[in-house]
Amino acid sequence: PTYNVTMSHAIAGAGPLTINTDATSTITLTAANTISGGVTVSSGSTVLTSGSGTIGTGLVTNNGTLNFHNSLTAAGGISGSGNTTVGDGTTSYALTTGHVIQNALSIVDGATGASKVTITAQADPTNVSSYAGTSRIGTLTMGLASQLDLTNNKLILPGASVGSATAGVYNGVTGQIQSGRNNGTSNGSWNGPGIITSQSSAVSGLTTLAIASNADLNRTTFGGQSVSTSDVLVMYTYAGDANLDGRLNGDDYFQIDSHITTPGANGYANGDFNYDGRIDGDDYFVIDSNINQQSLGQFATSGGLFTAAASSGLSGVSAVPEPASLSLLALGAMSVLGRRRRKI
Repeated sequence: PTYNVTMSHAIAGAGPLTINTDATSTITLTAANTISGGVTVSSGSTVLTSGSGTIGTGLVTNNGTLNFHNSLTAAGGISGSGNTTVGDGTTSYALTTGHVIQNALSIVDGATGASKVTITAQADPTNVSSYAGTSRIGTLTMGLASQLDLTNNKLILPGASVGSATAGVYNGVTGQIQSGRNNGTSNGSWNGPGIITSQSSAVSGLTTLAIASNADLNRTTFGGQSVSTSDVLVMYTYAGDANLDGRLNGDDYFQIDSHITTPGANGYANGDFNYDGRIDGDDYFVIDSNINQQSLGQFATSGGLFTAAASSGLSGVSAVPEPASLSLLALGAMSVLGRRRRKI
């Protein structure tokens, strides 16, 4: 039999709480529940929140199906092997949470607006404590108008397509970032549909969402989580940080210098720092403008500072002391000085 149960009375206390239903039944939460010790949705179970309903203030472990048909905060984050959906196709909703680690996340457009998931910003993204905000989503599905706001966090997308550009338009995950960046201004307004960051430093052009295939980076961990070569990695960092090591130096100039003369080259990790589908003098302007403005510190990645070989995936390249890095940087800047005097 199917049992659809609505719980309109608030559940309080330390918990933890485990919710079990059979595969055809649903429990709907409509009250502001304040369980602090964590809530687990068991495999095969379905939980829906609506109205004023919340699912507690601690970590949510969803191994079943979790549907948010209201706007709420799940401050502790959502982890587990289940599937989470935000939106019902009629009304647009907003979920704010500490992270999303799920088999699938679907963000569904409303009939007259966009739904949005926001990952809570970390107090100090240069500290390894910020890894608490790293999300890992097996399958990310977004409505045409919906947004995923990473703020200053990281995202791992196993087996996803990093994407490439055709006539200036990217597909794959890079296409979702390009759309979210919303290139209406030189720095992007970061208010379009897709994957965005709402951090003010991104609107000013100092920071961005950087993206790379781990097949190029060869990381074993990222944001405190194990990764494989088939994963796509997204990170809030300085605009121009081609190898996603949280800083700007000669290694990033090496990436753009290596691709500037390659016909049709594109991709953020190759030097398309403004997401316009090509690598040219405008991208040098991005990194040149930020190289001496790294006042936010080095953004944490995994395992501390990376050598060039580990962070760029390029054989035969090794880390060098800062003075030598600056010399390399200067050579890279001089080699393209003429190109930066005009658009290419």
